[in-house]
Amino acid sequence: MDAAIGFARDDTDAARLMPGVHEGRPRARAGSRRLGFADTGSVIRSGPDPAEKPHVLGHQHVRTTPV
Repeated sequence: MDAAIGFARDDTDAARLMPGVHEGRPRARAGSRRLGFADTGSVIRSGPDPAEKPHVLGHQHVRTTPV
């Protein structure tokens, strides 16, 4: 994930990263929080099962200086 954050910061004009993490994956969500991601409060539908609800996380410190 550090490489993805670095790539977004150094090689794109992205202002933030917003991955989805399935609600049934508490360890993945906890790991994402340790890396600086926070829950945005958004939930997206993923796949044919409406019970699957990935939570959208955001990392707002990708860009510290304008491109």
